This record gives sequence, C-alpha cells and structure tokens, in this order.
Amino acid sequence: MKHLFVAQDKTLMPRWQAAFAEAKCVSPEQAERLGDADTLVWVLKEEQETDGPSLVRRIAKQSTVVVLSMMPDNTAAIDALQQGAEGMPTLLARPKS
Repeated sequence: MKHLFVAQDKTLMPRWQAAFAEAKCVSPEQAERLGDADTLVWVLKEEQETDGPSLVRRIAKQSTVVVLSMMPDNTAAIDALQQGAEGMPTLLARPKS
C-alpha cells in the first residue's frame, strides 16, 4: 500500500516518517493524481478546502483517506467521515509501523 501525506509545508513529522518510511509528502493536486485503490492518503485538517467539493471527498472516490488534526473535535470528525474519510486521529498519535 502507498502512503501519501498532504501537507502544506511538505514535511512529515519524524514519528510518521519512521512508521511509514516509504511515504511521500505531496500537494493536494498530486494526491488526486497519484492516488488509487492501493493508496492511503493522510490529509491534514488544515488542508481541507472550504468551498466546492472537498479535497477529502474528491480523493475518497479513488483512495482511502484519513484526516489528521492537531486537535480533532466531534464536529470536524463527523464532517470528515461524511466526506468519505475512514477516520480522524490526532496528528500527535503514535503510529504503529
């Protein structure tokens, strides 16, 4: 499975890089272009669009999406799930490699 991280500064926290050594940080456009059924796209909550079809909704049509947030809340989590995300953990979670 491929792992793509959509992050504005295109850097990955060291704990996430250690867990997903082959992961790539990409732009939203690259995530849409590179994603497929064998891709898990991690989207930082701050990267979601506010107008038109959301990035999560667009990517979820072809890939599995997980939304990451520094401080997830119930409203944001419900919104992310309704847009097609599979989950919404905190960005500070300790991923299992």
